[in-house]
Amino acid sequence: MPGLSESDRQELETISAIHQSSILVDCWHGNPYESEAMWKLYADWERGIAVRTTFRDMRESFTCSEDIFIGLVRYIDYETEEIDLSLQLEPYITKRKSFEHEREVRAISVLTEYENGQPVSSEEKYAAGLYHEVDLDRLIGEVLVAPRAADWFVELVGSVMHRYGLEADVRRSTLADPPPWRTTA
Repeated sequence: MPGLSESDRQELETISAIHQSSILVDCWHGNPYESEAMWKLYADWERGIAVRTTFRDMRESFTCSEDIFIGLVRYIDYETEEIDLSLQLEPYITKRKSFEHEREVRAISVLTEYENGQPVSSEEKYAAGLYHEVDLDRLIGEVLVAPRAADWFVELVGSVMHRYGLEADVRRSTLADPPPWRTTA
């Protein structure tokens, strides 16, 4: 990174090593419309689902007592741009420009524990992740089922939602549909 002194680089590496096991990140795609690339990269066109929400509903859905930091990822060129090392979470909301197509929104939990005033790793304690209480009805605005999912799969997703008392609409993505101007014979 440009302008990064050796001592700053070492400090960043030390902080990163400590936080590697104590920062939990939940990643979302932040577009107002669906992305074919996201379906292809992170789900299956026949069996995947996508949860649609808004930034506000996501933020307000957390009912837990822990602090959750939610923000947009900033995409930079590490060769020409710097991150602000005075901001603790900056390394976790910054990515290479090559990932800009992801338009990522991240919810971050900081789980750093201290012994004798020094941060210690929480790797073993949180190896399987961590659950936070959320209001699912607030979080889930709509569930989109994969563009080429079989009817039975769409129905299954709907029945699971109903079984757990979740009110959001469930519908198949229309990304695989022909354009509206095209007539079928």
